[in-house]
Order: sequence, then C-alpha cells, then structure tokens
Amino acid sequence: MVDDRTSSANATCHRAAAGSGHGATPARRLAAIWPAAALMLAGVAGLAWASVPPIQPGDQVVVIAPPGTRQMQTLAMVAGAQGALVAPGRFANIAIATSPRVDFPAALRREGAWFVFASPRLAGCLGAAKEETAL
Repeated sequence: MVDDRTSSANATCHRAAAGSGHGATPARRLAAIWPAAALMLAGVAGLAWASVPPIQPGDQVVVIAPPGTRQMQTLAMVAGAQGALVAPGRFANIAIATSPRVDFPAALRREGAWFVFASPRLAGCLGAAKEETAL
C-alpha cells in the first residue's frame, strides 16, 4: 500500500514537472516574460516621470532637439522661444536654457524641440565637453 502511494505521488510530480515549462521552447519562454517586462518598463518610466520637478518661470531647462540638429539650430530654437543659453550640451542637439516666460517649454516645443525638462543644477554628462590642456 505504501508503494502504491509513493508511485502515485511520483507520477503526480512528473506530470507537474512536465507542465511547468522545463521543456518549453525559447519563444514560449520569451512570451511568458513579456508581460513582466512591460510592467517593469512602465513602472520605471512612471517613476522617472514623477521624479522630474515641474518647470517654473526662470528655471533652467534641458532642451533636446531632434537627432542631427546642428548646435546653431538648437541655439536658434532657444532664441526663437525668447530664452537665453545657460550652457551648450555635450551633443549639438542638447542645450541648457532659461527664460522668465511662463510658457517657455511650450514655446521651445513649437520651435522644434523634442524634449524639454527641468535641468538638474549639476548637469553632469549634459555639460559641454572640456578641452584637455597639455601639461
């Protein structure tokens, strides 16, 4: 009788293991991961959006123009929105600007900027590249 229960329990375990995905194809495994990955990305994007402070008149903003935009075009966007350049970015399509206008971010978007968000006081990697001097 003990042997019957043991063999029945082993058969149940083997059936459960067979259906648990050990023999699943890579495509099936990937399909099982998509919902979790999508939720994780949505959560990270939501946290990033929530951590960006609102822009007040006179605040510094990071202006990101479309890729391939030349620096003079990026600066023309800032000037066209009645803003002032605080610092150029490391890349030609990025600049840090300010303006006392209430609608400065909207004006920058009308001028062609893709993204406008509050600038951290220490711009980090967005700052201009510095030339190294020889010793």
